[in-house]
Amino acid sequence: MLFASHLKLYVDQCSPRKHNRQRCRFTQTVKVNKSLRPGIASYIEDRKRNSDKEKMVGTIRVDLRHVEHLNFQGIAKEGGTFTVEIDEPPERGGYGKGPTPLNYFLIGAGSCLVTQWAKIAVIEGLDVDNLEATIRGHTDRRIDGYFTDFVFDIRMTGKESEERVKEVARESERLCFVHNTLKRAVPVITNVSLNDKVVYTSKLGPDQTIKA
Repeated sequence: MLFASHLKLYVDQCSPRKHNRQRCRFTQTVKVNKSLRPGIASYIEDRKRNSDKEKMVGTIRVDLRHVEHLNFQGIAKEGGTFTVEIDEPPERGGYGKGPTPLNYFLIGAGSCLVTQWAKIAVIEGLDVDNLEATIRGHTDRRIDGYFTDFVFDIRMTGKESEERVKEVARESERLCFVHNTLKRAVPVITNVSLNDKVVYTSKLGPDQTIKA
């Protein structure tokens, strides 16, 4: 079956003042194009097949340019040239011209993981629709503070079996660079819901590897 006519990922403005938590929801709709399946499949198979770390080392680059005050532009040149606005909200002395740096951090973390779901869906034709995610990062906001943990809540509807959804959840985590990086530093919790029922939960981190 064609995987959803549209793929949705939501992240909203972060609210750092409530319970020292960054919570992001953004909106993006991506149509699935099955004609691009060969390129996606080839990329994933190459990663699975090649276990030589030296051959698989790569670099991802972005550039930053100061505009004014706390406003920066981020420039990415992978697959084209893209410019995004970065700023702080007025309550923190900015102009609010774009998402904050931490907004982008969570957007990147969440979209990296959900993109793996989309790739598997295109390759295998999963019978799911309305893929959404909410990503939360809890913070210690003192000087020298940091993110203490992350929670990924992934939701979808459809007729796919619970067992297959669990398999895709595990595979998506393994394919996601950001998820694999974060779990080496802090606890990362992932909850996957199918038709409003939680069917998969993983709790990963430097001191724990618990899956249900």
